[in-house]
Amino acid sequence: MKFNKVLILFCLALSLLALVLISESGRVLGVRDNEIIATRYFDFDQASFDSSPVRLRTICFLTTWDEYCTKADENIRSSQKKIPEDHVVFKADFDTAVDLKRQYGLNIKHECVVIDRTGEVIKRSAPENILMTLKSL
Repeated sequence: MKFNKVLILFCLALSLLALVLISESGRVLGVRDNEIIATRYFDFDQASFDSSPVRLRTICFLTTWDEYCTKADENIRSSQKKIPEDHVVFKADFDTAVDLKRQYGLNIKHECVVIDRTGEVIKRSAPENILMTLKSL
């Protein structure tokens, strides 16, 4: 009998917890409109870049000390859901990615290169335009 009371109290507590976690609109707290946003914007890592299964990969060369680059980084990061599903964007540090800049022919900071599966650059874009550029490809 005592075990049944404990089980009933446990079930009631669990039900109460479920009610607390669900908002009035029926959404689970912390999940907006049942949408799970996949991360499509990463710090550059050669192994991740090479193994990325998507159709197009983009590298944006940004600095940490330039206000323009910082704003562009924040904009891309906050707009990840606008990056098409068959694309992924990597952020490379312009100051330290010397070999990568040489490989893709970059001389100025705040530039993005869109690269196909064969490794060819198919488009160049300024970071503030990269989301629109990717949408058009």
